[in-house]
Amino acid sequence: MARNVSIFFGMGLLWLFLFALPVGKGKSLYEVMHYYVVDTRPVHWVVGKMQGSYDATIDATAETSDTMTIQSRETLSQGSDMLKAIE
Repeated sequence: MARNVSIFFGMGLLWLFLFALPVGKGKSLYEVMHYYVVDTRPVHWVVGKMQGSYDATIDATAETSDTMTIQSRETLSQGSDMLKAIE
């Protein structure tokens, strides 16, 4: 267990060291890799699709919640009307 934890932290320090390596004109390896790998059109396309799915899910959930609230209120009012009729 202790060996695995030390390997985990050792690899983390190695990654920090690698990403901090300077790569010309004051930029680090992290900045260069972010520009060429992460900040690309395909990544932005995927992020846009995921954001659209998230927004659609939130909208559908809100609509369903409103529908359920209206139906619950109608059911409760019908039940209270029946109780008044019985009394």
